[in-house]
Amino acid sequence: MLRYQTLRVLMKLNNMELLVRISKNFLRVAVVALFCMAASPDVSAQCTVYKIVVGGGTQDSTITWELTDDMGVTIASGGAPGTWYLCIPDGCYTMTMMDSLGNGWHGAGFSITGFSSNITVATGTLVNGNIGTAQVGLNFNCFPANCSGPYTLDLTLGSYPSQISWSFVDSVNVLATGFAPASQPLCLDPGCYSIIMFDNGNDGWNGSTWTLSDSLGNTVDTGTLSAGNLGTAVISIGGATCVPPPPITASDCADAINVCSNLTFEIDPSGWGDTYELPSAGNFSNPQTNPVPGNQGCLLSGERNSTWMIVNIFGSGTLEFTFGGLGTQTGYYDWIMFPYNSTTCSDIQSASLAPVRCNWNAVAYGGTGLASSVPAGGNAGNYEPPLTVVGGTQYIICFSNWSSAINIVPLDFGGTAVISCDPLVLPIEFVNVSATTRNNGIQVEWTTTSEDFVDHFTVQVSQDLIEWSDLKELPGGGTDIGLINYEFIDAQPISGWNYYRIKQTDIDGFFEFSEHASALWEKEEANIYPNPNKGVFTLEIGSSVDVSAIRVIDAIGRDIPVTITSVNGVQQLSMDRPTSGIYYVLIGGGENPALKVIVERE
Repeated sequence: MLRYQTLRVLMKLNNMELLVRISKNFLRVAVVALFCMAASPDVSAQCTVYKIVVGGGTQDSTITWELTDDMGVTIASGGAPGTWYLCIPDGCYTMTMMDSLGNGWHGAGFSITGFSSNITVATGTLVNGNIGTAQVGLNFNCFPANCSGPYTLDLTLGSYPSQISWSFVDSVNVLATGFAPASQPLCLDPGCYSIIMFDNGNDGWNGSTWTLSDSLGNTVDTGTLSAGNLGTAVISIGGATCVPPPPITASDCADAINVCSNLTFEIDPSGWGDTYELPSAGNFSNPQTNPVPGNQGCLLSGERNSTWMIVNIFGSGTLEFTFGGLGTQTGYYDWIMFPYNSTTCSDIQSASLAPVRCNWNAVAYGGTGLASSVPAGGNAGNYEPPLTVVGGTQYIICFSNWSSAINIVPLDFGGTAVISCDPLVLPIEFVNVSATTRNNGIQVEWTTTSEDFVDHFTVQVSQDLIEWSDLKELPGGGTDIGLINYEFIDAQPISGWNYYRIKQTDIDGFFEFSEHASALWEKEEANIYPNPNKGVFTLEIGSSVDVSAIRVIDAIGRDIPVTITSVNGVQQLSMDRPTSGIYYVLIGGGENPALKVIVERE
């Protein structure tokens, strides 16, 4: 573990140096080629020279591309990384992007820039999969006939254009990425969009601005990055109501905000709130081994620049989410997740509550979270398996900004679970759920009222309130008004505390859970001595056993008459007419294992 953590720290400390080396290598291996599409010596009358740059990702060797005209004729093609200069006539072209691994371009992209004007007229990337296309208009309107909203995003030069990059996104997808200056056509439906602005000089855009215009040239919105290395602006198209979420800064568990849908929040580069809930790795609430085997460690550096948030589950299903998707992760986004109730914060601080999921990021890119399959551009070391969740429950996440990054972090949910803070309307009301220890096991009882299309109940048991197992399925009452009582005997409880809950499933397949009930089962070992004996022996069992239910049978199951004398949980048994042979003592009416008795007569 020490070796692993040391490697992780070295990787993080040298992240900037690594990026510089990658950039230098990129320049060294860049391929430069010049193509002219016109046969005439008067090139300027026939075509315009453009610079095409492809690459800049983490897996450039898997990339190929092809530029074709509107007749499907290939104009140029190649791999990555590389730079090409082509003299291309005005028109509408298609850039086909391919990836041999089938998982997108991993941060790479293409850009087409006018050689004389230095204006970037088209950019794009393959977000996922093995093939994708982008329309490229060269002094030509390539909007499809069914495009209800053609727009153009223009970026001016500014003083330091080499420091500028940007992404234009909707709630799910990267629609365009690029640099400055640029002129990017966009086909946008009514809704909310964001432009994410980056500056690697950490001093804003120095005079460069972005402007989104409609098809008539009217300005829809405009802005700039006034300072720092990151900013975002929310843009409304077609009158959509777009309210940017308030920034979330370093906080404590007790101050966690409610998350009711997808969220974009700002992370704090320094601070831990007022309380250090997770001081170190290796305790029960912050283990060095993940709850689900695979990756290694939770918050191995403790709580760093933490943001706490409560996720509200409205609909049952599998929960998936991603922090820092859409290529927006900058730095290590470690996180840890617990079931949430009124005592969770104190339980974490006292190291008495185990997490259900956590991740100590392996890489500082590609996002992190819960996923059934690693998203395009992501790394398996940053993702954990989905979590099965139940409507009406809550979970709390501590997001740790290990790298002290200044960034806007999108939190996007997936899977089949529904995230919402709307009041939950249950199809059933549990009036009472109880568990009681009996001689023959633990009796679970529950009462319902106003059952609405209930199909069946499933009794579940747990020893830790995290992992649950099905014990028994019982039919429900369907649709009924009034009190209905149910019961079930767990004849094989495990020694110690046993926790029970009732899973109710309606006729549509949706399900909810009751509150849990608990009962203590103390396994009482029985002992017979002497054994072998001559028909008289002592049976030592717990005082809770019903002595009247003790029986002795022979090898073929016939009852053998015995006299029982009981004193303080110790029973003296005397067989009336013992004969040599093997006998069995049944305790508790036969619900417990039989004890073998050997009788040897002289």
